[in-house]
Amino acid sequence: MNSPYAKLYNQENIYLSQSGGGAGNNWAVGYSQVSTIMSVSTTTLRYPSYMNNNLLGLVAPLIPTPRLHFLMTGYTPLTTEHEVQSVRKTTVLDVMRRLLQSKNMMVSITHDRTVNHCYISILNIIQGEVDPTQVRL
Repeated sequence: MNSPYAKLYNQENIYLSQSGGGAGNNWAVGYSQVSTIMSVSTTTLRYPSYMNNNLLGLVAPLIPTPRLHFLMTGYTPLTTEHEVQSVRKTTVLDVMRRLLQSKNMMVSITHDRTVNHCYISILNIIQGEVDPTQVRL
């Protein structure tokens, strides 16, 4: 690369990985994660529901409570980015159970059996034709 613009690009991005897909330093995965987090965190503003009657109800899920040390979000994808799968019909209870699985959390923590862990709040945003009476755990 003898171009004057050669130093603008990371040279590892030119080479493909051994599996044949993507580049050595793939920035698209990071951008995808950022867009997913932004999409999930602003869903209450973009898709108001019957619970969001005023501005306080819209903004309240976005504000952490006082003395909250760690704010963890869980995200349950129905499809993956790499594979197109047939989406099976799931119930609201199935989605809520998957939100509580540790593999769907956005942070990894160690579960210590000597410490009692608890959820301060579980806010689920379920889109589509959902009967509000189904949203009970």
